[in-house]
Amino acid sequence: MPKLYLLAMSMNESLSLADQNNPHRPTSGAEDSASKGETSDVNAYELRLVTQSETSNTGAHRITITSGKGGVGKSSISSNLALSLSKLGAKVLLFDADLQLANLDLLLGIQPEFTLFDVIKHGKHLRDIMCDAPLGLKVICGGSGVSQLMNAGPKKLNVFYDQLNDLEGEFDYFIFDTGAGVDNRMVSFCAHTDETIIVTTPDPSSITDSYAVIKITGVKASQVPVSVIFNGVVGPNEAIALYRILNDTTTKFLNRPIAFLGAVRHDDTMRASVRARRPVVTTFPQAPSAIDIDAIGLEIYHRMVSKAA
Repeated sequence: MPKLYLLAMSMNESLSLADQNNPHRPTSGAEDSASKGETSDVNAYELRLVTQSETSNTGAHRITITSGKGGVGKSSISSNLALSLSKLGAKVLLFDADLQLANLDLLLGIQPEFTLFDVIKHGKHLRDIMCDAPLGLKVICGGSGVSQLMNAGPKKLNVFYDQLNDLEGEFDYFIFDTGAGVDNRMVSFCAHTDETIIVTTPDPSSITDSYAVIKITGVKASQVPVSVIFNGVVGPNEAIALYRILNDTTTKFLNRPIAFLGAVRHDDTMRASVRARRPVVTTFPQAPSAIDIDAIGLEIYHRMVSKAA
């Protein structure tokens, strides 16, 4: 795959040089584990660091889904992954943690009566603003362009965290869909969860921005394991090759290995479902993107079952 090889080499150089030029980068003694010139196929499951997800939390398993840049399909992945877990019988609460440009209600085709604005402004509890979505999924919707949410600081975020604690026993999963990019609110949600999932595309700038997210969360949420989903790939081999580059770079320069969670193939059906406000995993379950998201959901679900056994 000469084109993929050139892309991989270009990304590896740009990521490495960016961090080498940073005088504050960690001076870890970790060795570069990249396999030079390796061409054989690798089973994706061999790359998953399942043990990273172990946690002492006995309530709902908290997952923050984020990305280094917008336009990578993060919210589509979040909403469809939540539905995939619901299809498996899990009780899932999906929280729109993009406090600036919330859009989960649009992606799911629901019309919330109340949003996070009502928690901040009118003193409602999160339980009172939950919306019903397909397959028993519960959704907490945010607001778009609401100044009280856009400027939310630690005090307001702590209100959300405290009220989520009240809901622990009612759900198997809390899934937080944050805004794209690096800001204190995103880092705060990452620090209050059991794992962080970064959604990226094969685009070099998207992967470079993902590296920045891994770096920042490594400083302020270092105890939280990180995994990555590659969205819009040709196939799993492309995702695995790109994962190796990103993981080798974060391991070498940040002393922070990441896990490969899965890949979602490029699929026009996904785009059509977004425009139609109908989730792809429920509307077009045989589409390549739906099959891939369901496989990721099954992997996450199996980890919970294995832990409980």
